[in-house]
Amino acid sequence: MHRVVIVTLLSAAFAIPAYAGRHVVQSGESLWTISRKYGCGVEDLRSANKLYDNKLLPGDELRVPSCEKKSVFAGKKPTPKTGLITYAVQSGDTLGKIARRFGTDVNHLRFANNIDGSLIKAGQVLRVTPGMKGPKVRPIAQPLLGQSIGRPQSGRLAKATRLPRSNAYYRRRLPRTYGTNYTVNHVVRVTQQVRSRYPRVHKLAVGDISAKKGGPITEHVSHQTGRDIDLGFYFKRKPKGYPKAFVRARKNNLHFKANWKLLTALAKTNDLDGGVRVMYISYNVQKMLYDLARKNGVSKKELSKMLQYPRGKSALAGMIRHEPGHDDHVHVRFKCPDDDPKCY
Repeated sequence: MHRVVIVTLLSAAFAIPAYAGRHVVQSGESLWTISRKYGCGVEDLRSANKLYDNKLLPGDELRVPSCEKKSVFAGKKPTPKTGLITYAVQSGDTLGKIARRFGTDVNHLRFANNIDGSLIKAGQVLRVTPGMKGPKVRPIAQPLLGQSIGRPQSGRLAKATRLPRSNAYYRRRLPRTYGTNYTVNHVVRVTQQVRSRYPRVHKLAVGDISAKKGGPITEHVSHQTGRDIDLGFYFKRKPKGYPKAFVRARKNNLHFKANWKLLTALAKTNDLDGGVRVMYISYNVQKMLYDLARKNGVSKKELSKMLQYPRGKSALAGMIRHEPGHDDHVHVRFKCPDDDPKCY
Protein backbone atom coordinates (compact mmCIF):
# COMPACT_ATOMS: atom_id res chain seq x y z
CA MET A 1 0.00 0.00 0.00
CA HIS A 2 1.33 3.43 -0.93
CA ARG A 3 2.02 5.92 1.83
CA VAL A 4 0.11 9.09 0.93
CA VAL A 5 1.73 12.38 1.84
CA ILE A 6 -1.09 14.53 3.24
CA VAL A 7 -1.29 18.19 2.38
CA THR A 8 -2.61 20.94 4.66
CA LEU A 9 -3.37 24.18 2.78
CA LEU A 10 -3.37 27.72 4.02
CA SER A 11 -6.62 29.54 4.63
CA ALA A 12 -8.83 30.85 1.85
CA ALA A 13 -7.12 34.22 2.19
CA PHE A 14 -4.50 32.87 -0.22
CA ALA A 15 -4.86 31.48 -3.70
CA ILE A 16 -5.16 27.69 -3.64
CA PRO A 17 -2.83 26.21 -6.25
CA ALA A 18 -4.10 23.87 -8.94
CA TYR A 19 -2.68 20.36 -8.97
CA ALA A 20 -1.30 18.76 -12.12
CA GLY A 21 -1.66 15.28 -10.69
CA ARG A 22 0.03 12.76 -8.42
CA HIS A 23 3.43 11.11 -8.54
CA VAL A 24 4.45 7.83 -6.90
CA VAL A 25 8.05 8.03 -5.72
CA GLN A 26 10.37 5.47 -7.31
CA SER A 27 13.61 4.09 -5.90
CA GLY A 28 16.45 6.58 -6.38
CA GLU A 29 14.20 9.61 -6.89
CA SER A 30 14.57 12.81 -4.89
CA LEU A 31 12.53 16.00 -4.56
CA TRP A 32 15.01 17.65 -6.92
CA THR A 33 14.66 15.05 -9.70
CA ILE A 34 10.87 15.01 -9.35
CA SER A 35 10.65 18.82 -9.38
CA ARG A 36 12.72 18.90 -12.60
CA LYS A 37 10.40 16.36 -14.20
CA TYR A 38 7.32 18.53 -13.64
CA GLY A 39 8.95 21.95 -14.04
CA CYS A 40 8.49 22.81 -10.36
CA GLY A 41 10.79 23.96 -7.62
CA VAL A 42 11.69 21.77 -4.66
CA GLU A 43 9.90 24.20 -2.34
CA ASP A 44 6.74 23.94 -4.48
CA LEU A 45 6.62 20.20 -3.82
CA ARG A 46 7.46 20.57 -0.14
CA SER A 47 4.74 23.19 0.32
CA ALA A 48 2.10 21.24 -1.59
CA ASN A 49 2.73 18.11 0.48
CA LYS A 50 3.56 19.66 3.86
CA LEU A 51 7.02 18.11 3.88
CA TYR A 52 9.36 19.36 6.59
CA ASP A 53 12.53 17.90 5.08
CA ASN A 54 13.64 16.36 1.78
CA LYS A 55 13.33 12.70 2.82
CA LEU A 56 11.22 10.52 0.52
CA LEU A 57 10.54 6.79 0.54
CA PRO A 58 9.78 4.59 -2.48
CA GLY A 59 6.00 4.28 -2.74
CA ASP A 60 5.26 7.74 -1.31
CA GLU A 61 2.51 9.48 -3.26
CA LEU A 62 3.03 13.19 -3.85
CA ARG A 63 0.64 15.85 -5.03
CA VAL A 64 2.20 17.75 -7.91
CA PRO A 65 1.19 21.45 -8.19
CA SER A 66 0.77 23.22 -11.52
CA CYS A 67 3.81 25.37 -10.61
CA GLU A 68 2.56 28.31 -12.64
CA LYS A 69 2.54 30.46 -9.53
CA LYS A 70 5.12 31.02 -6.85
CA SER A 71 4.82 28.85 -3.75
CA VAL A 72 2.24 30.34 -1.41
CA PHE A 73 4.64 29.98 1.52
CA ALA A 74 7.45 32.07 0.04
CA GLY A 75 7.33 35.30 2.01
CA LYS A 76 3.56 35.41 2.47
CA LYS A 77 1.91 36.22 5.77
CA PRO A 78 -0.05 33.18 7.05
CA THR A 79 -3.11 33.04 9.21
CA PRO A 80 -2.27 32.30 12.86
CA LYS A 81 -4.46 29.17 12.96
CA THR A 82 -2.59 27.03 10.42
CA GLY A 83 -0.32 24.15 11.37
CA LEU A 84 3.37 23.80 10.68
CA ILE A 85 4.37 25.55 7.44
CA THR A 86 7.54 26.61 5.67
CA TYR A 87 8.60 30.21 5.12
CA ALA A 88 11.26 31.58 2.77
CA VAL A 89 13.29 34.32 4.47
CA GLN A 90 13.05 37.66 2.67
CA SER A 91 15.69 40.38 2.45
CA GLY A 92 15.56 42.47 5.64
CA ASP A 93 13.94 39.73 7.72
CA THR A 94 15.12 38.98 11.25
CA LEU A 95 14.05 36.20 13.58
CA GLY A 96 12.18 38.79 15.62
CA LYS A 97 10.26 40.13 12.62
CA ILE A 98 9.33 36.64 11.45
CA ALA A 99 8.26 35.64 14.96
CA ARG A 100 5.94 38.65 15.23
CA ARG A 101 4.50 37.98 11.78
CA PHE A 102 3.58 34.42 12.72
CA GLY A 103 2.49 35.11 16.31
CA THR A 104 5.30 32.98 17.72
CA ASP A 105 8.65 33.80 19.33
CA VAL A 106 12.34 33.64 18.52
CA ASN A 107 12.90 30.59 20.71
CA HIS A 108 10.39 28.58 18.68
CA LEU A 109 12.15 29.52 15.44
CA ARG A 110 15.53 28.57 16.89
CA PHE A 111 14.36 25.22 18.23
CA ALA A 112 12.35 24.27 15.13
CA ASN A 113 15.22 25.07 12.77
CA ASN A 114 18.37 24.18 14.77
CA ILE A 115 19.54 27.79 14.79
CA ASP A 116 22.18 28.79 17.33
CA GLY A 117 22.12 32.57 17.55
CA SER A 118 20.18 34.90 15.26
CA LEU A 119 21.90 34.68 11.87
CA ILE A 120 19.59 33.94 8.93
CA LYS A 121 19.88 34.75 5.23
CA ALA A 122 17.51 35.60 2.39
CA GLY A 123 16.19 32.48 0.70
CA GLN A 124 16.67 30.28 3.76
CA VAL A 125 13.59 28.11 4.35
CA LEU A 126 12.34 27.99 7.94
CA ARG A 127 9.83 25.67 9.59
CA VAL A 128 7.23 27.66 11.52
CA THR A 129 4.18 26.69 13.56
CA PRO A 130 2.15 29.92 13.87
CA GLY A 131 1.12 30.65 17.43
CA MET A 132 3.50 28.12 19.00
CA LYS A 133 5.84 29.46 21.66
CA GLY A 134 9.31 28.07 22.26
CA PRO A 135 10.79 27.13 25.64
CA LYS A 136 12.62 29.80 27.59
CA VAL A 137 15.94 27.98 27.43
CA ARG A 138 18.53 28.71 24.78
CA PRO A 139 18.84 25.99 22.11
CA ILE A 140 22.51 25.36 22.90
CA ALA A 141 24.15 26.74 26.02
CA GLN A 142 27.81 26.84 26.93
CA PRO A 143 28.25 24.05 29.52
CA LEU A 144 28.83 25.27 33.04
CA LEU A 145 31.82 23.63 34.68
CA GLY A 146 31.73 22.27 38.22
CA GLN A 147 28.06 21.22 38.32
CA SER A 148 28.52 17.47 37.89
CA ILE A 149 30.97 16.22 40.52
CA GLY A 150 32.17 12.63 40.51
CA ARG A 151 30.65 9.68 38.68
CA PRO A 152 26.96 9.02 37.89
CA GLN A 153 26.96 6.17 40.45
CA SER A 154 28.89 8.04 43.16
CA GLY A 155 28.78 11.80 43.01
CA ARG A 156 26.82 14.95 43.63
CA LEU A 157 25.39 18.00 41.90
CA ALA A 158 26.29 21.63 42.54
CA LYS A 159 24.41 24.78 41.44
CA ALA A 160 21.80 22.61 39.75
CA THR A 161 19.73 23.67 36.75
CA ARG A 162 16.05 22.71 36.91
CA LEU A 163 14.23 21.27 33.91
CA PRO A 164 11.67 23.97 33.03
CA ARG A 165 7.99 23.53 32.34
CA SER A 166 7.21 22.84 28.67
CA ASN A 167 4.36 21.94 26.34
CA ALA A 168 6.60 19.20 24.94
CA TYR A 169 6.85 17.03 28.04
CA TYR A 170 5.42 16.18 31.47
CA ARG A 171 7.71 16.17 34.53
CA ARG A 172 6.72 13.14 36.59
CA ARG A 173 8.51 13.93 39.87
CA LEU A 174 9.42 17.57 40.38
CA PRO A 175 11.95 17.04 43.22
CA ARG A 176 14.01 14.96 40.78
CA THR A 177 14.13 17.38 37.83
CA TYR A 178 17.56 18.86 38.54
CA GLY A 179 20.58 18.43 36.31
CA THR A 180 23.49 20.15 34.67
CA ASN A 181 22.71 23.07 32.41
CA TYR A 182 23.81 21.14 29.32
CA THR A 183 21.69 18.09 30.19
CA VAL A 184 18.65 20.33 30.63
CA ASN A 185 19.32 22.40 27.52
CA HIS A 186 19.84 19.39 25.26
CA VAL A 187 16.65 17.71 26.53
CA VAL A 188 14.54 20.86 26.13
CA ARG A 189 15.93 21.50 22.67
CA VAL A 190 15.44 17.94 21.40
CA THR A 191 11.92 17.46 22.80
CA GLN A 192 10.87 20.78 21.30
CA GLN A 193 12.24 19.64 17.94
CA VAL A 194 10.00 16.58 18.12
CA ARG A 195 7.02 18.72 19.14
CA SER A 196 7.66 21.15 16.29
CA ARG A 197 7.98 18.31 13.78
CA TYR A 198 4.92 16.44 15.06
CA PRO A 199 2.61 19.09 16.62
CA ARG A 200 -0.16 16.60 17.41
CA VAL A 201 1.99 14.16 19.35
CA HIS A 202 1.24 13.83 23.06
CA LYS A 203 3.53 15.14 25.80
CA LEU A 204 6.57 13.01 26.55
CA ALA A 205 6.89 11.49 30.01
CA VAL A 206 10.08 12.74 31.65
CA GLY A 207 11.28 10.73 34.61
CA ASP A 208 14.12 11.30 37.04
CA ILE A 209 17.27 13.32 36.47
CA SER A 210 18.72 14.01 39.94
CA ALA A 211 17.85 15.53 43.29
CA LYS A 212 18.71 19.20 43.75
CA LYS A 213 22.07 18.43 45.36
CA GLY A 214 22.58 15.11 43.63
CA GLY A 215 23.66 12.00 45.46
CA PRO A 216 21.80 8.68 45.86
CA ILE A 217 18.05 8.55 45.19
CA THR A 218 15.69 5.61 45.54
CA GLU A 219 15.08 3.27 42.57
CA HIS A 220 18.42 4.19 40.95
CA VAL A 221 22.08 3.31 41.18
CA SER A 222 23.09 6.25 38.98
CA HIS A 223 21.27 9.61 38.55
CA GLN A 224 23.57 11.17 41.16
CA THR A 225 25.36 13.89 39.17
CA GLY A 226 22.73 15.50 36.93
CA ARG A 227 23.84 13.74 33.74
CA ASP A 228 21.26 10.92 33.59
CA ILE A 229 17.63 11.28 32.55
CA ASP A 230 14.79 8.81 31.90
CA LEU A 231 12.43 9.54 29.00
CA GLY A 232 9.26 7.67 28.08
CA PHE A 233 8.19 6.70 24.57
CA TYR A 234 5.79 8.33 22.10
CA PHE A 235 2.68 6.34 21.20
CA LYS A 236 0.15 6.45 18.35
CA ARG A 237 -2.60 6.41 20.98
CA LYS A 238 -1.69 7.73 24.41
CA PRO A 239 -1.99 4.79 26.85
CA LYS A 240 -3.99 4.99 30.05
CA GLY A 241 -1.96 6.52 32.85
CA TYR A 242 0.64 8.05 30.55
CA PRO A 243 2.55 10.43 30.95
CA LYS A 244 2.16 10.32 34.74
CA ALA A 245 3.65 6.84 34.56
CA PHE A 246 5.90 5.11 32.05
CA VAL A 247 4.17 2.54 29.80
CA ARG A 248 5.82 -0.49 28.21
CA ALA A 249 6.55 -0.21 24.49
CA ARG A 250 4.31 -2.21 22.15
CA LYS A 251 5.20 -2.56 18.48
CA ASN A 252 1.65 -1.90 17.31
CA ASN A 253 1.35 1.30 19.35
CA LEU A 254 4.80 2.92 19.14
CA HIS A 255 4.83 6.19 17.22
CA PHE A 256 7.93 5.25 15.27
CA LYS A 257 8.64 8.58 13.59
CA ALA A 258 8.39 10.64 16.78
CA ASN A 259 10.52 8.15 18.73
CA TRP A 260 13.12 7.93 15.97
CA LYS A 261 13.29 11.72 15.75
CA LEU A 262 13.83 11.88 19.52
CA LEU A 263 16.55 9.23 19.54
CA THR A 264 18.44 10.47 16.48
CA ALA A 265 18.30 14.09 17.65
CA LEU A 266 19.74 13.02 21.01
CA ALA A 267 22.43 10.98 19.26
CA LYS A 268 23.47 13.97 17.16
CA THR A 269 24.45 15.86 20.30
CA ASN A 270 27.28 13.35 20.77
CA ASP A 271 29.47 15.69 18.73
CA LEU A 272 28.75 18.61 21.07
CA ASP A 273 30.41 19.50 24.35
CA GLY A 274 28.35 17.82 27.08
CA GLY A 275 26.27 15.91 24.52
CA VAL A 276 24.86 12.39 24.82
CA ARG A 277 27.36 9.65 25.62
CA VAL A 278 25.10 6.58 25.56
CA MET A 279 21.43 5.54 25.75
CA TYR A 280 19.93 2.38 27.26
CA ILE A 281 16.85 0.54 25.95
CA SER A 282 15.95 -3.13 26.48
CA TYR A 283 17.08 -5.41 23.66
CA ASN A 284 13.53 -6.51 22.77
CA VAL A 285 12.47 -2.87 22.28
CA GLN A 286 15.56 -2.27 20.17
CA LYS A 287 14.31 -5.08 17.91
CA MET A 288 10.91 -3.37 17.63
CA LEU A 289 12.61 -0.12 16.64
CA TYR A 290 14.87 -1.95 14.19
CA ASP A 291 11.95 -3.66 12.44
CA LEU A 292 9.91 -0.46 12.28
CA ALA A 293 12.91 1.50 11.03
CA ARG A 294 13.51 -0.93 8.17
CA LYS A 295 9.84 -0.69 7.17
CA ASN A 296 10.21 3.09 7.13
CA GLY A 297 13.25 3.05 4.88
CA VAL A 298 16.02 3.63 7.43
CA SER A 299 19.29 2.22 6.10
CA LYS A 300 21.19 -0.60 7.80
CA LYS A 301 24.18 1.74 8.01
CA GLU A 302 22.24 4.27 10.09
CA LEU A 303 20.74 1.53 12.23
CA SER A 304 24.21 0.12 12.87
CA LYS A 305 25.27 3.47 14.31
CA MET A 306 22.14 3.84 16.43
CA LEU A 307 21.24 0.37 17.73
CA GLN A 308 23.17 -2.44 19.39
CA TYR A 309 20.61 -4.89 17.93
CA PRO A 310 21.08 -7.37 16.21
CA ARG A 311 24.68 -7.88 17.37
CA GLY A 312 23.82 -9.25 20.81
CA LYS A 313 23.11 -7.80 24.24
CA SER A 314 26.80 -7.62 25.16
CA ALA A 315 28.06 -6.03 21.93
CA LEU A 316 29.96 -2.77 22.41
CA ALA A 317 28.29 -1.21 19.40
CA GLY A 318 25.63 1.38 18.69
CA MET A 319 24.63 4.51 20.57
CA ILE A 320 21.76 2.59 22.18
CA ARG A 321 22.71 -0.37 24.40
CA HIS A 322 20.76 -3.05 26.26
CA GLU A 323 19.91 -2.64 29.92
CA PRO A 324 17.34 -4.88 31.69
CA GLY A 325 14.16 -3.13 32.82
CA HIS A 326 14.28 -0.47 30.12
CA ASP A 327 11.28 -1.56 28.05
CA ASP A 328 9.12 1.40 29.11
CA HIS A 329 11.69 4.20 28.85
CA VAL A 330 15.07 5.22 27.50
CA HIS A 331 17.89 6.07 29.92
CA VAL A 332 20.05 8.86 28.49
CA ARG A 333 23.51 9.65 29.85
CA PHE A 334 25.34 12.84 28.93
CA LYS A 335 29.10 13.33 28.73
CA CYS A 336 31.23 15.47 30.98
CA PRO A 337 32.12 18.83 29.42
CA ASP A 338 35.65 19.33 28.17
CA ASP A 339 38.04 20.72 30.78
CA ASP A 340 35.80 19.86 33.74
CA PRO A 341 38.29 18.22 36.13
CA LYS A 342 35.80 17.07 38.80
CA CYS A 343 33.38 15.37 36.39
CA TYR A 344 34.03 11.70 35.61
